Amino acid sequence: MWKYFIYTCLLVLFTGCGTKEISYNKTFIDYNLNSKTKKIDNKNIVINDKSKSMIVKKLNNLSYSAVTYNLNASQVNQNVSQEFFKQYFKNVGTNLDNPFLVINTELADYTIFNTPVPDNQKVTLQLKVEVLYKNNVILAKTYNSEVKDFIIVGWDLTPTSNTFEKLHKGLLNIYETEFKKDLIEALKNKI
Repeated sequence: MWKYFIYTCLLVLFTGCGTKEISYNKTFIDYNLNSKTKKIDNKNIVINDKSKSMIVKKLNNLSYSAVTYNLNASQVNQNVSQEFFKQYFKNVGTNLDNPFLVINTELADYTIFNTPVPDNQKVTLQLKVEVLYKNNVILAKTYNSEVKDFIIVGWDLTPTSNTFEKLHKGLLNIYETEFKKDLIEALKNKI
């Protein structure tokens, strides 16, 4: 009887049962932001976040199915997208007059894959972006990205804050590498 009790306690301890909140944390992306870029100051960029306020997911495997993640998608996406645009433009916000560009963006989905083997851990993200220039859509695209690298695992064998940092950096990376390239190309074709 005691043997089953001990096994059950160990199982709960090692699976990290519970709910984990994922909220915006600027320190996760500070190092990746370029503050030395000369900013364009005569163009207003309006960012409208269309993400759900909260996306609730379980880890994507059976052994950790007791762990639930509540991603504050709207908060994370709104702040990461604003930090991205603030690298290049001085006037970035949600309610500015005479916008040069209106960016409608949605962090539509994410998945955290977790296993006891740290290098199998990865985060996938789905970001939908629509860009309007003079009230015309010049770019509408869905970006799917997988962020996978080595992560340190906590004592309970669940993802640590490194996974949450990876989620932030992965989102910024979509804006910085994929979206920026597409936006520049769309602007070249329309201006």
